[in-house]
Amino acid sequence: MGPDALANRVNVLFEDRRGRIWAGTDAGIWRLDREASASASTAATTDCAGFRPIPLDIHPGSIGAGAIAEDRDGVLWFGLNEGLLRYAPDGRRVQFTIRPTFRGDGVHHLLFDRDGRLWIGHLTGLIVMPPPSDADGTRTGPVPARPLLPRQAHDDDLAPREIRLLKLFAEGYSYQAAAAELSSAVNTVAFHVRNIYRKLEVHSSSEAVAKALRAGLI
Repeated sequence: MGPDALANRVNVLFEDRRGRIWAGTDAGIWRLDREASASASTAATTDCAGFRPIPLDIHPGSIGAGAIAEDRDGVLWFGLNEGLLRYAPDGRRVQFTIRPTFRGDGVHHLLFDRDGRLWIGHLTGLIVMPPPSDADGTRTGPVPARPLLPRQAHDDDLAPREIRLLKLFAEGYSYQAAAAELSSAVNTVAFHVRNIYRKLEVHSSSEAVAKALRAGLI
């Protein structure tokens, strides 16, 4: 998608009713406009095959996108690292929090059912959100959480710092490089790694990364 390694980690692809292709990556949201892409090909350009980043103006920690859905009004919903983003056809954007929320509670699955309800699968369970009640179809507050199958926090849950460390290992960082990136001592990184091994029941960083990827933790 671009020069940033995180932008090239594509988590989800989605085609909207207008035929545009959306890509959710660890560095944000990208869009391919078919007509623009055709024009770019005619002009012999290779700018990400027509994909362009969508400016979000949201908290940097929320920018990773792992799920996309479109409601009956053509409004796109994006599942982010932290909460939801409503993206209206006119470009208006509203970010919503999930309650209860904690740092690192990413949304990984979104589904609109036939009644217009939005089903949200995230790291602490499943939430069902009713259709918009506002006259213009917008929502102006936090997600009215109705959790199903809630999962309580346990001592063996990965801490945000440990998840960040796993992401660095997935990108090929060494202990020393990860310590520099996190502004921590190598001994501190080693302490976090031991906790990760214990919680994930693994014996190496490669095993930890593989297990975390399968579980959708990173």
